[in-house]
Amino acid sequence: MFMKIVNAPMALLLCMLIILIENTGCRTAIFEIKNVTCRKYNKEPVKQISCEFVKRGTNNYSITLQTTFSRNLVRSFKSHVTIDVMPSNSRQIIHLIDLRFNSCMFLQQSLTNQLIKPLIAEFKRVTNLPKKCPYKKDVLYEAKNFSLTKSFIPSYFPSVSYNTTLHHYDRNEIIGTIQIFGGSEQKSKR
Repeated sequence: MFMKIVNAPMALLLCMLIILIENTGCRTAIFEIKNVTCRKYNKEPVKQISCEFVKRGTNNYSITLQTTFSRNLVRSFKSHVTIDVMPSNSRQIIHLIDLRFNSCMFLQQSLTNQLIKPLIAEFKRVTNLPKKCPYKKDVLYEAKNFSLTKSFIPSYFPSVSYNTTLHHYDRNEIIGTIQIFGGSEQKSKR
């Protein structure tokens, strides 16, 4: 597993924006999910895939993901996660996270990246994924009511639009994609 910050100068600029907003002390971040989409590319090996989200309140969302495979998936099952952000006052996309990993190894390892570690912990809490490979055929794998709340988003996070994409591959061919689109906005405290 590795993480790569693709555009270091833009990531530095984002960090500077965060520091500037944090030092003002009178703002709070509001984030929202605008859309969650799932797509399977072939009938084989993804039998079905579905996703939905529910807004429970301000800065509080619940996401449910489901998939079933038509055959067992083993070490050739890989994933690729990207998080891209675009500050509201810019047209420049910042490639914040680009993470590729073996989906079987993911089941057994803990992630050390502090930015996404809490999200992975929440994901593992609400899912019925196996503890080790294989991912079995005809089993409904589900992440049910994954909670995305303000506790995962720093209060000083700048106003951005974001796109989080998870691609799944088997034998180096894309088999499914999950995308989450949204944004965060700085609001003045009253």
